[in-house]
Amino acid sequence: MATILLIDDNAIASALRANVLATHGHSAQIALDGATGITLAEALRPDLIVLDHNLPDMNGAEVFARLKGLLPATPVIVLSGYDLLPDIYDPAPDAVLVKGDSVQQLPRIIEELLP
Repeated sequence: MATILLIDDNAIASALRANVLATHGHSAQIALDGATGITLAEALRPDLIVLDHNLPDMNGAEVFARLKGLLPATPVIVLSGYDLLPDIYDPAPDAVLVKGDSVQQLPRIIEELLP
């Protein structure tokens, strides 16, 4: 079982993803903004992070950079409404999922990223 942090301002979509992850044996915590996500990541030290590209308080690339500074070995999956992200992520995320496909594909990608 993995501990997964979901950082997304859409509470309904986050709850749906958390429920799907629970059916696959994972524990999910939800943060509804970037600042809370960074704080929770530091406290929880999750096995994997799912990060929305568009957040109300910070953009995803900014949150991603802070997370990688805190937890460089933790895989991060970025959720986007678009197939391609702007070239502002350095290093690149471990995976990018289009939001509409994320519920179905998320468990498979997590299995691929976690040992």
